[in-house]
Amino acid sequence: MINTNNEIFMQQINESTKDSFKDVLKSYSVLEGSNVYVNIKKIFYAYYEVIPNIKNIDRISCKKMLRAIKTEKSEQILKIHYRQVYDRSIGKMIYIDLIYFMKDGTVINLENEEVCIAFAPENEAKAQTWIDWVKTFTLRKKATINEICLVTQSTEGLRTTAIKIKKPKLNLTQNYNDDIVETHKLMVKKLRAKDANGLFLFHGTPGTGKSTYIRFLIHHLNKKVIFMSPKLAGNLDAPELMSFLIRNSDSVIVIEDAEELITAREGSRNSSISTLLNLTDGLLGECLSIQVIATFNTLIANIDKALLRKGRLQTLYEFKELSIVKSNALLQEIGVTNYYTNKAMTLAEIYNTKEEAYQFKNERATIGFIQPAKVG
Repeated sequence: MINTNNEIFMQQINESTKDSFKDVLKSYSVLEGSNVYVNIKKIFYAYYEVIPNIKNIDRISCKKMLRAIKTEKSEQILKIHYRQVYDRSIGKMIYIDLIYFMKDGTVINLENEEVCIAFAPENEAKAQTWIDWVKTFTLRKKATINEICLVTQSTEGLRTTAIKIKKPKLNLTQNYNDDIVETHKLMVKKLRAKDANGLFLFHGTPGTGKSTYIRFLIHHLNKKVIFMSPKLAGNLDAPELMSFLIRNSDSVIVIEDAEELITAREGSRNSSISTLLNLTDGLLGECLSIQVIATFNTLIANIDKALLRKGRLQTLYEFKELSIVKSNALLQEIGVTNYYTNKAMTLAEIYNTKEEAYQFKNERATIGFIQPAKVG
């Protein structure tokens, strides 16, 4: 096996690189026990029989770093392992996971916007040199956000993966009732505040535009926005998720369809509600500065009363059907000229009127948070 503790290690590699790597992965255990490509700690030990130290750094432009490695550091590369997927939007394979074995004994893993460096204990100085170089590719913070982060699993546990989110072409005064204008201004001010925490609750009949409004709201913020599924949010008290929250302090978490999380259960309170209470207005909230936006369709009477306390609850807004006047005005605005309603309508109903004379314009009918034609 390869010995990293002295100069013999480097000599062995330089003399017979192919032979030394040929038999080193005698076990496929480095590929098992994880839903990611390769665990960097396992593969480091498989090659070098040394338990590595680890340095992680996030918010890195891995695309720029990848180009720089190819142009500036190519002579230092000893071995490469990678995973690619085909991106149909650009018509080519793209890297999802990329592992570089460098000639100085360090191993560098690029995954989305995070870089992980594994190294033998005696190579601390070399690893720090790499970290200093990696820092030069740090992503700049944007004044406004045009992406939302999904929670994914990585070799180091839960992490975020950013995806771009298109801003809906939305006129608030036309698509919502008049009271949303002032509410929107107040929410933007509160959500943009630094070191702030609190809870923002949106409720209303399905199809009234809760999800579409959240997409619109995201583009007015200056913080990291994380989409968290109700199932994952139901485990807020789990140690792994708590570590994730610590790494993502001063951010906004969006939880859609959060009934199971925020509803009182037979007069008792579940542990996830307790964590949510502490996160939005407690010691944990003071430390992490995390704000939570949650949507629900159930009655307010079913919500745990502690969540509605002043100081914790920053906004409680009900999305309602548009009035008859506003419904007909919006129908005219989007081109439905041969349809008149005599009842209040939801956005979903308005944008999906089944008149044969009306043809959808995709750019105007983008309703919903994840699915373009769905109103949440």
